[in-house]
Amino acid sequence: MKPILFGPITSRRFGTSLGIDLSPNIKQCNFDCLYCELEGKRAIEKMEDIISIDSILQALQNTSLDSIDVLTITANGEPTLYPHLYELIQKIKTIIPQKTKTLILSNGSRFGESCVQKALLLFDKVKFSLDGGNQKIFSRIDRPHKNLMLQNITEGIRKFSKIYQGELFAEILFIKNINDKQENLDNLIKFFKDLKLARIDLSTIDRPPAYTTTPLSFEELELIAKFLQKELPHIPISIPKRKAPLQDAQYLEKEELFNLIARRPIEATEAQKIFTKDTLSHLTTLLNEKRIFLQKVDQLLFYTTKNI
Repeated sequence: MKPILFGPITSRRFGTSLGIDLSPNIKQCNFDCLYCELEGKRAIEKMEDIISIDSILQALQNTSLDSIDVLTITANGEPTLYPHLYELIQKIKTIIPQKTKTLILSNGSRFGESCVQKALLLFDKVKFSLDGGNQKIFSRIDRPHKNLMLQNITEGIRKFSKIYQGELFAEILFIKNINDKQENLDNLIKFFKDLKLARIDLSTIDRPPAYTTTPLSFEELELIAKFLQKELPHIPISIPKRKAPLQDAQYLEKEELFNLIARRPIEATEAQKIFTKDTLSHLTTLLNEKRIFLQKVDQLLFYTTKNI
């Protein structure tokens, strides 16, 4: 089995984060988003490769959490497909330091299901994505399983927002000429007005995507942010920017570094800031071995396991 934990990494949004991958071996998702930084793969309804709660807890107990701001539940796909999510978050809360917050990153597709809601209510922070304001755009950009309808998804998010006591975040990822037009913005604004949100994050493609797509420029994102802020004055609108992450450079063994890049492509200048010289030498070795590659996305170079 591939490693369950990854990081710590510095999230542009939430600080120093240690990730838990609920599907470390294969991608398991009910979306097949155009912009996914993982491989393109047919959307599924449920997980088939399921890791045990005990294996996750054992990995956590063998790791220091003293410097971790956020324990982030994610997946090589969609974490709310994990069938033991409620039992897992219950047990995690008993073993992590009180100062460490729990966060889940989800596509929001199952927020209306009672078994999922029950688990999500235990998280300190919940973040969902919503890219399309109507079924046509949603289907085009997120490529959901055939049984998923946007109306049901948004209704589930709306109901969850009314009962959730933690911090609820939303993210919109924009792809040029797909979901960046006025009609889509108006539909998203109408939906977000009904929600109790801590923040809306705007982003575009900044890591190698699964399919050929075009990102927005930072200037285009800024224009959208200004428009959304005008229409949603009660909700902070953010365009996260890359910054120097950890004060202390990280040392990773070569295989640890490879596994991290397999999950999260790392931008080249960011790597120079967060890794020790010995770790950077592993990057060179992995490049020479053709296990990782350099790929340009817009104006940034990324270390990635994809050779496109």
